Amino acid sequence: MCIISDIIESVTSTKIFVIPSTNGKRQLTVYSNKVSSPDSNVMCIPVPNPHSIRFENVPTDIFNQCAKTFHKKHGCMDFLSVYYNSSYKAIIIHSVNELHNQNGFILTSDVVDYLKKTYPNYGFILCKLKKGKTSYKPLAYSHDIESSLFFPTKHYNRSIREQPLWTSFDYVGIEEKLTHIADNWDHELFSIATPTWSHDSIKVIQHTNKINWSKLPDEFNHNSSVILRCYEKSGYSPNIDIRMPFNLSLVF
Repeated sequence: MCIISDIIESVTSTKIFVIPSTNGKRQLTVYSNKVSSPDSNVMCIPVPNPHSIRFENVPTDIFNQCAKTFHKKHGCMDFLSVYYNSSYKAIIIHSVNELHNQNGFILTSDVVDYLKKTYPNYGFILCKLKKGKTSYKPLAYSHDIESSLFFPTKHYNRSIREQPLWTSFDYVGIEEKLTHIADNWDHELFSIATPTWSHDSIKVIQHTNKINWSKLPDEFNHNSSVILRCYEKSGYSPNIDIRMPFNLSLVF
C-alpha cells in the first residue's frame, strides 16, 4: 500500500528493497507496486532527510533477483511480469511547504493536509500514476540516514468499496461507499544489515544472494555473501512506517 492522492480501485504487490551504503551513511530504497486507478493520479512517498534525496538507477529486474535468493518452495513470488510495463514519472519535493507547487502533479487537499500533519519534516517523491491497471518498473532513490533504515509502508488511499444493503430482514442490493484504506497490507520487504525479521524464518535463503551488485550505484555495491532478509506482510496490520536498526556487521 502507499499514500495516493485520489480515488483508486486497488493497490497490490508492493515491494520495497532497502539497504545501507557500504559506509553506513546513506540508504538506497527501491519501490514498486501495481495500481488500478480510474483516472490519472499521484502517489506520494515520504522520505526523511529531504535535502539529501537523489534518484538512482538500478536493474529493472531487481525484485526478481531478490526472489531468486530464496528457495522457490518458501520464497517470494515470481515478479517477471512486473517489469515490462510503463514506469513512474517522478519528482522530488523537499518540503511540505512545496506540496502546492507540484509542476502538474496535482494532489487533493485532504492528502496535502495529511502529509503536512504526518510528515512535517520530510520530503516527498511524487509519482504520476496512469489511468487503468498498471504494473510499474521499480523506482530507486537514496538519502542520508543515521541509526535506522526507513521503509515507507504507511498508506492512505481513497477507494470505492461495495457493501451489501439490508433492510431488517432482506437483502436489497449493493451500495458503493467511499472509504479510506487504513490497515490492509500487501508488502514484500527486502533488506540487508538488519536483524532477522519477525517472520522471515519461513524464507529459506540460499548460500549466496542473487543480486547483481555491480549494477547498483557504487556506494551500494555489496557482494553475493551479504545476507538478504525477506519479510512478506499482508492482511490487516497497524498502519505505520517501519524503521529497522541496522549494523554493517550483520551483512554476513
